[in-house]
Amino acid sequence: MARFKRRTEPKEGIVQAWLMGLLAASFFAFPTAILVWALANRELALYGPSDAFVNTNGFWAIIGFFALMAIVLPRFFPSLMGKIWRFIIYYERFW
Repeated sequence: MARFKRRTEPKEGIVQAWLMGLLAASFFAFPTAILVWALANRELALYGPSDAFVNTNGFWAIIGFFALMAIVLPRFFPSLMGKIWRFIIYYERFW
């Protein structure tokens, strides 16, 4: 019968690991939110009505969405960021 290795417990606490994960998530979320916000405003300026603009509340809503995803679904968050970045690169190459 094969013996399985037990997973070792992390040396830091669960709360410390969770906070470090949130710090890393915010490191990637802020530039992504800035790009999404700027691209949305650029498209509205070029193709939308003359007074169309996503204000800073929209920026903070994007940051809040990313923070919520990082807290609620921490294992899904990196793939979400990757999909958003791939979409941004695809969209910029397309246009």
